[in-house]
Amino acid sequence: EFHPKQQLREYQRDALEYSLSRDSSVCVLPTGTGKTLVGLAWCCALLNQGKARRILVIEPTRFLVCLLYTSDAADDLLCVDLGGRRII
Repeated sequence: EFHPKQQLREYQRDALEYSLSRDSSVCVLPTGTGKTLVGLAWCCALLNQGKARRILVIEPTRFLVCLLYTSDAADDLLCVDLGGRRII
């Protein structure tokens, strides 16, 4: 079973529950308030519920890939660029 290492704050849990109750949603939060953690928790929930077997996360810059990869919640993610080369 997949779980983020960090506990979600109440507003993050609200955003997660909202997104899980719909077919699609967008998480809009200010910088530094945990959008990545909410997204990883959403991925964990989909995997745990059997709604997804694999999840591909695409980031527009290497900086954001590194940020996601080094996130406390993302221990088990394998980050690769579009060329298939491992960058972390």
